[in-house]
Amino acid sequence: MEISDPQAKTLSQHLLTRIRAGQLEEDPEQLVIAHKMDALIRALVARKPSWFAKGRVLTSLLPNPLRWRHQEATSDHHGQTKGIYLWGGVGRGKSMLMDSFAQIAKQDYGLKVSRFHFHDFMIAAHAEVHQERQKGTNDPT
Repeated sequence: MEISDPQAKTLSQHLLTRIRAGQLEEDPEQLVIAHKMDALIRALVARKPSWFAKGRVLTSLLPNPLRWRHQEATSDHHGQTKGIYLWGGVGRGKSMLMDSFAQIAKQDYGLKVSRFHFHDFMIAAHAEVHQERQKGTNDPT
């Protein structure tokens, strides 16, 4: 998917541009999530040097047909930037938001972003834990 507005530097601006162009219907909950994702991009940009040393970030989706929810990007008590976890009903726009987020983060901000659905995320996480345990790492989690 290509970002349709080359001037859009935030996900919120991108969504509003697509709504005005008649490409999307306005969804207030999507706009709330877009603002949270914009804040996450700003937090990652601010932490970019130490973030790149880690070498990865995992973003995941888990559908839940009963509700549309998110957990906000914040910093925990160790000062680490937390991501956003989305889940919700089919057709709510989770994949569209995540695809747009990843593209804007990469193209406009030069961030290294890996985007996974939950199942693929768990496969990658288990493989990494297994690999570390094979090396003899005491607690790889």
